[in-house]
Amino acid sequence: MGQQQLLFLVFGIVVVGAIVVVGAYVLKDGKTSNDRVMVFQEALQVVGEVQAWKKKPVLLGGGAGVRGFRNVTFKTLGYPHTLLSNRVYKTEYGCYMLRTTGDEPHVELSFSAPSCSLSDFVTRVTVRGPGPGDLDWQHTPPKTFQIPR
Repeated sequence: MGQQQLLFLVFGIVVVGAIVVVGAYVLKDGKTSNDRVMVFQEALQVVGEVQAWKKKPVLLGGGAGVRGFRNVTFKTLGYPHTLLSNRVYKTEYGCYMLRTTGDEPHVELSFSAPSCSLSDFVTRVTVRGPGPGDLDWQHTPPKTFQIPR
């Protein structure tokens, strides 16, 4: 092989390597963004199911005639799998915790990255009733919040 052919070969390997590195970086950023979107999508799904539970009659397993949300758990909402407890639900994308206090007329859904560490629960949705105006969102970004890549 001539010197010029070796130079083209080395140049080609460098260019292909750079393309692979850039492509991997772009895909990693896309996955991180997708994971964040999925956490919020799953949280919205749970919020919708909590509100539907509140509208459903007690005879059908709902909470329409019940004061507050104290009887709502992930199990009553129909989440039998990947439960850490009746109040904590974990998926591939996030960890979700339902919290009610006595007969208070609301339920709090907190969610975080899949680690399920109590310090990672960074966003809280307070559901006060079955209507679209009955939601309060609070976001507290901790120093360590990162969705795994």
